[in-house]
Amino acid sequence: MRVLKVGPEEIAFLNNEDFNFVKSLQDWLELHYADPNIKIGDIVHKTNMSRTAFYTQLKTLTGMSPKEFVSEFRLKKACMYLENDSCTIAEVAYRTGFNDPVYFTRLFKQKKGKTPTQYRENKVKEKE
Repeated sequence: MRVLKVGPEEIAFLNNEDFNFVKSLQDWLELHYADPNIKIGDIVHKTNMSRTAFYTQLKTLTGMSPKEFVSEFRLKKACMYLENDSCTIAEVAYRTGFNDPVYFTRLFKQKKGKTPTQYRENKVKEKE
């Protein structure tokens, strides 16, 4: 059994094939997450699977749709920037592949329970 951190959760995989499938998607996203024009078709093409088979396998393994998987990955990267960088919220949004800082802030608050600014302030207080 292997464990992989996917979004806010850890997932234990029973076999290496499933682990490698999700890990390869994360590796690909690591190279492309800043591109706001990523299409799910780009990721599907990389796996040599049909769109339906890809969606089903990803949903089964992670509980997320492809769009949710990409968003969670980008939000994880945004948290990293907010914790370790002094750039503006808009810069964090653009660096992580979001075209609209307002949408980024709304999605961040929906998923993390606080705005990016509040998240950054809490992390600064924790470090003190």
